[in-house]
Amino acid sequence: MLMPAVCSPESLLPLERQLCERLIGHFASRFVLTDSPRGDTPYWVDLARGIPPARHSRPPPDVKSLRYFGAGGALAEIDALVHSIATTGEVPASLALDGEYRAEQVLRVLRHAAAHWSPAPRERRHARYRAKSGLTVARGFDGVLDALGPRASRGLDGDRLESWIAENVGAGGLSALVPQGKSDGLRVGVLLAVQPEGGENWLLGVVRRISRARSGDTRVGIQTLSRYPSAVEMHVHAGETFSIGSQRGSSSLTHEAPARPRSFCVPACTWRGGPSSSIARGGGRNC
Repeated sequence: MLMPAVCSPESLLPLERQLCERLIGHFASRFVLTDSPRGDTPYWVDLARGIPPARHSRPPPDVKSLRYFGAGGALAEIDALVHSIATTGEVPASLALDGEYRAEQVLRVLRHAAAHWSPAPRERRHARYRAKSGLTVARGFDGVLDALGPRASRGLDGDRLESWIAENVGAGGLSALVPQGKSDGLRVGVLLAVQPEGGENWLLGVVRRISRARSGDTRVGIQTLSRYPSAVEMHVHAGETFSIGSQRGSSSLTHEAPARPRSFCVPACTWRGGPSSSIARGGGRNC
């Protein structure tokens, strides 16, 4: 159970966690466990205490019950597998996954595991700062559209909004606490509209990590997708003919809030590209 614990499983989707467990079983014979630190054992665990394992960056106590562990030879094998799958688009039969997972799923989990098991700790791209402030949160695609759309100016239904607490914030995202009983249905990949306490604008984000705090609350890691999101309607058309129906979407704008959206969030399985589209926003239409 040591290697799964240092693989940040809370930031994987349920199917990816299952795949990660199978890959750990495949690599188990390459892992190393020693009673003294080595270059390939970046983690330690105290067998006499019920505390989670930690990296060497957090100094261990000077006790005889310490053990040091790491991925060992598995890292080199993972690098080779990533290169092979990325090049061929096929999952090697040696992994014994029996075609149950797509190549891109296996690649994501292999890269995820390698990043967490590497002797060099991962570094944040953006600095984080401690903060204790309230957040108003709208959850899910429909909740985000309600927060960003025309109804937002008339006030949202309070029953659809949630109050969370920000723990730390940065340019790339934030960590928040979700009160007990409010985390039902919350999972990695859920879209969020987040409004900081005292602010007027909404941020667009996505849940990237979920864990349980000692208080019983749920701790959520949120990646910021846009600081200036807006709701739009997208009409798929061919030539001069526009479709009668439309698909509501949330445009994800850059931090500088340019005149034209750079990317869009739409519900899954609603548009796979191909036909051009028209975007209705602010009373105008852009193609």
